[in-house]
This record gives sequence, structure tokens and C-alpha cells, in this order.
Amino acid sequence: MADAVTTNNVHASRRVGQPIFVLIVLLLAIITTVWFYTRDVTRSIKPNVVSIRAIDAHGRTIHLAAGFLVAVDQLVANRHIVLGARQIIVEMASGDKCDVVGVVAENAQADLIKLRVRAPKKVHAHEISKTRPLSGEAVLVVGPNGRVSRNRITYVQEFDGFGSVAHLQKHTSLTSSGSLVLNLKGKLVGLIISRQLDGQRLQFVVFSEHLRKMRPEKLRALTDYLATNKLEWPDTAKGFHAKGLVFLFGGYPKPALPYFERAIQLNPRYPEAWCRVGHCLYKMGRDKKAAICYKRALQLRPRYFLAHHGLGYLYLGQKRYSAAIAELRIAIQIHPHDNQPYLGLVLVYGKQKNYKAALKASKRAVALDHSDVFAQCCLGYCYEYLKDYQSAVDTFRTAIQINPNYIASYKGLAVTYEDTGRYNDAVKILESAVRINPDSAKVYISLGYAYTYIRRYEKALNAFKRATELDPHDGQTFIELAAVYEKLNANDQALRACKQAVRLMPKSAEAYDNLGYYYNNIHDTRKSIDAYKHVVQLDPKYVKAYINIGVGYCELKDYKSAEVAVKKAISINPKYANGYGYLGWVYQWQHRQADAINSYNTAVRLDPSDANSHYALGKIYLHQKKISLACRERDILQKIDPKRAVKLGRMIFTRRMFKR
Repeated sequence: MADAVTTNNVHASRRVGQPIFVLIVLLLAIITTVWFYTRDVTRSIKPNVVSIRAIDAHGRTIHLAAGFLVAVDQLVANRHIVLGARQIIVEMASGDKCDVVGVVAENAQADLIKLRVRAPKKVHAHEISKTRPLSGEAVLVVGPNGRVSRNRITYVQEFDGFGSVAHLQKHTSLTSSGSLVLNLKGKLVGLIISRQLDGQRLQFVVFSEHLRKMRPEKLRALTDYLATNKLEWPDTAKGFHAKGLVFLFGGYPKPALPYFERAIQLNPRYPEAWCRVGHCLYKMGRDKKAAICYKRALQLRPRYFLAHHGLGYLYLGQKRYSAAIAELRIAIQIHPHDNQPYLGLVLVYGKQKNYKAALKASKRAVALDHSDVFAQCCLGYCYEYLKDYQSAVDTFRTAIQINPNYIASYKGLAVTYEDTGRYNDAVKILESAVRINPDSAKVYISLGYAYTYIRRYEKALNAFKRATELDPHDGQTFIELAAVYEKLNANDQALRACKQAVRLMPKSAEAYDNLGYYYNNIHDTRKSIDAYKHVVQLDPKYVKAYINIGVGYCELKDYKSAEVAVKKAISINPKYANGYGYLGWVYQWQHRQADAINSYNTAVRLDPSDANSHYALGKIYLHQKKISLACRERDILQKIDPKRAVKLGRMIFTRRMFKR
């Protein structure tokens, strides 16, 4: 017997240990794969990475940064590293030094400069990605020593006349300015700009597309270039404008504003500075002053793309759609090959629900830049709104192929699947999105909806819970979480979730409306009424909230208060059939049968399919021994609610039998 027990324990331990062993093997395999991949990336990119030391006139090191050899004789670096220096020392990862010959190109706005160098060892050009990284995408950062670390893009910002900049989840050191940012395929997608200005640490990523914008120039000796540009950074209009751009691209429009304003003070005829002031004010919600600044820029330069484009988006935010369309069309005339104004038109037409015009603008935006996944998604949603579902599916799939990390494509495809009843396909595509970006609350919310559609409430609950963990300040998610709890008959948890929604959204009528509903579920009528009273305070025209207040008062047998609440609902919407039905119900509680009959008759006149009112009328007529009228209501119910018709018919039959 003891041997049998021992044997069973051994087999049990094997059964438990086997999956653990398999899990350990899988984890080791994943770790090994990642290590080998990172090592391969390091080997391929390390020869191209250099460290740059900027020396001033006193022999002091003023900057330490990274650079990137794009060819055997060309080096890309941050422009601010070079400015103000007397000497530039470039050292390869191998320890060999490169002699700097001169400057061959620059992009001042992107803070990039291309230097001609003499490298002792030949390097191979590294592949540059044709698509930019997106919010939530994992990336690799290669520092000046060739060390590779993992990071993530937290968000991407678009700036008129410049393009996009990205922000990393983890800041790197100041000495890593100029470090390379690679996608997980090892392709170059951008360079890090890291600055310390006026005690503020600023860091962002400029995309590799700006490398292509660096047009070749005539070779300038480094000493001549530094002598020409040494006055850029001190107190000049150009210098203040440049500093403002760094703050703006770093994600700080408010601190950027004084620099642009100072640039205008020094040079009132500086249209770029006026535009940037307008942009900062717009971001700060000061639309009127922003519009004045954009218009001032247009006075100085009448056909100025940035000003027209900025005004277009400003008018869009103000719901001045005709004005927005006019400005964006002028921007298109100025730069017909820029797809951003077309995307602005898509947003305007979408607000106007003019989806055919939005579709046309989307197609043009995609034609100008087929790799723009945002434009592809706009096109997909236009097809979706126009119910061309197959074209929508094809477009969203194209967007996923262009950039598998763009979550909006998956969400759009899932919406299309849901609209065509393909709920399981919607779940699968959103599960893929979660695997790609496990830190996105919005993806989990969409997944929660999809699980709800197929009644997998436990999984929906887990998805919404995860969304609340990732974004605990989104009250709407707690409302959805409460709804799933209710589906699972967990009314107490539903009430707690809804209370959290109310705390997060104290001015939301919807949140209080749900709160009233969940209090009603646990039969706390007084608190339910209080919640609905909050609803009508926030939204005095919320008709159904008054009805719910009336129902609550009826449960408390306060019929006069119930009558007042229901009549208020009817005064707001005199054609609200259900309101008259509820009023008839309140009259019945007060034994005012004639008033009840009038109210029910008004309800069925407004809505002949109101089965509740027909049934109530039939019962009243039967009680009053008006059998023919009760039979009339039964006959009407046979067409709109056969079950109620049968029930009323049985009552009529019983009454007739009793009379006999």
C-alpha cells in the first residue's frame, strides 16, 4: 500500500513538473532568440556608429554624442553638437578616428547635419526603413558605444511643415543624442535628439525621412561653416525660434511659446515664428489668439502653407467646417503633393457626415503616400461608413501589411467584421492586436466589446479589467465593466464599478443614469431616485431619467411626485408615447381610471405598436365591463404582441364565463 502511494506521488510530480519544464525550455528559447537577434543587430550596425566629441576654443569638451556613418565618407549627426564647437573629434567603435573634412548638407529644423569625413575603414550603408514607427511600437536604440537596448514609442506628434516626431518610453542620457532608433527588423527609423535647455531636459526622435530631405550642397570647410553659423544660437530671432522648436518638438508647447514670442519681438516680420506662436496657442486652447497669429503670418506671406494648414485645423476644432475646407483647399493648391491637407479634409467631411467626399479625399491622400497607414485607415473607415464592407476589409488588411504594429488598422478591421456579423473574426484580429501592443487600454476595450458580442462574458470582464489597470482614469471603461458584471449577475460589483465611473466623470449624465439603474437592481429605490435626479441636473432634457424618477416614486407609493416627474418628461417631448403610457400607469395607481384611459389612448395614437398601453386599456375596459372595447384591444394585440393577446383573451373568456 505504501509503495502504491509512493508510486502515485512520483507520477503526480512528473505530471506537474513536465509542463513547468516545457515552459522553462520555451522561455530559454525566446531569451536565446532575442539575444542572438540583438547580437546580430549589434554586429551589423556597430561599424557605422561613432562617438562625437565637440571641443570649444578653450579645449573643453562641450558635447558628447553619437553619430552615424551613412557611407564611407559621410557622417550624420545632431547639428546642435557641431554649432559652437572649435574642433570635432569623431571616433569609430573600433577606436579608429575619422578626420572631418567639411559640411555637405544640413536640415536645421530636424537638427541634422551631414559631414564629409575620412574613415580609415570601409563601412556598408545600413538599410533605412520606408515606414515610420507608430505609437506603442517596440524599437531598438543603438548608443554611441554600439550598445543596443530595447525601448518603445509612447506617442507620435505631427507638426505642420515639419512632419512627425516620436517620444520614447524610457529617456536615454544626454550623451546618447544622435543615437540610432531601429525597428525590430533592424532598419533605421530615426535618430534621437537630446537637449538640455534652460534647465529643461528635452528628448524626442526625428524620423529617418528627414535624412532624405537633406539636399546635397557644395562642400564647406568645417571652420568656415562654424564661423558662419556661430551667431545662430545667441539672442537672435533665428536663435529663439530654434530653441522654441526644440521645446515644441519635445512635447512642451507652453514653454516653447515665450521663445517664439521673443523671436517676433526681435523680428516682427518673421512668418515662421508667427505660425509657431499660433500653433502653441492652438494647443493651449486659445483659438482666437491663435487665429490672429496665423492671419498675421499670411499678411507677411500670403501663400504660406503652414498658416493655411494651421487655420484649417483650427476651424475644424471650432466646427467652422466651410472655413476649414476653404483653408485646406488653399493649402492643397500651394503644396498639391502633400497628403496632410487631404487628411484634414477627410476629418472635416467626416464631421459633416459627407462620407462620399471624405472617401474621395482619402483616396487622394493614399495616392500621394501609399505607405501612410493613417491615410489607409481613413480610407477604410470611409468604406465602412458607406457600407462597402469588402473594400473596407481589403483596405484595413493593406494597412496591416504596410505596418503590422499600427493598432488602429486592427480596430478598424474588427469594427467591419462586427458590422457584418463576423464576431469571431473580430475577436481573433483584436487578440492579434493585444499580442502586438499589450499595453494599450483601447485595444483591450475593443476586445471587451467583441467578447460581449459573442457572449463570452468572463473573457470580456478580463479584457475590461485589464483596460482599467492600464488606464485607471477612463470612466467609460468602468461603465462597460459594470455592464459585463451585470450580465454575470454580479450586481454588487457592477454597482462598485459604476460608482468609480461617477467619481471619474462627475459631470457625466450617462454615468449617473447607469448608477440609478444599478441601485434599482439591488432594490435601493431612494438612492436610485437620487442618481436619476443628478442626471436631470446635468442634462435637464434627459426624458427617460424623469420617467425612471417617476417609476421610483411609484415604488415608494409617492404617486403625486411620480405624476410630476412623468409630466415633466412629457412637457419636454410631447410626442413621447411611452411617457403617456407611464402617466396612465401612475393614474391607475391613484385609481383615476378616466385619466388613465385618456393617457393610454394618447400613447397608442402616437405609437400604434405600443403593446403595453393596448394591454393596459384592455384590462381597464374589462374591469369596467366594456367587453367589446376589451375585445378590440385584444384583436390589436394579436398583430403586435400575440402572447399578450392570448393573456387578455383568457381574462375576457373568464369574465364572460363568470357573468354567465
